[in-house]
Amino acid sequence: MLHKSDISTSELLKKHNLSQTKVRKQLINILKNSNVALSASDVARQMPATCDRVTLYRNFKTLVEKGILHQITINNHESFYVLPQIDSKTNENNTEHIHFRCVKCNIVQCLHSSPIESINLPEGFSKLDTNFIVYGTCKNCNTISN
Repeated sequence: MLHKSDISTSELLKKHNLSQTKVRKQLINILKNSNVALSASDVARQMPATCDRVTLYRNFKTLVEKGILHQITINNHESFYVLPQIDSKTNENNTEHIHFRCVKCNIVQCLHSSPIESINLPEGFSKLDTNFIVYGTCKNCNTISN
């Protein structure tokens, strides 16, 4: 499985016909350097002080719409962002998987090793999105507790 972080930031933006703004490059690079999904607040703390929240949120929206970022929404209000993996067979984003949320430190991580099999919906139903979240304690928090 290929990861979008394997592609240069410039190539990624160019591939999706987006201008290579400083904010977009910084935002993507912050997510490339993280091994867990980050909230907008997490990213904002790592951005230069000159980047305002409106610009940041507008870029999150654009990058999600273009498929550059994978947005994980928890409890219908809290969003986390990550660069998605690309399925080598279909060359599409692999966003159909389970997510893990640590109840102690609040990290969110994609569990790509646990793909979601297709769900058979009743006739006439159509799927908009799939979001499975496993709540528990991460390895770091378990180590601290013991």
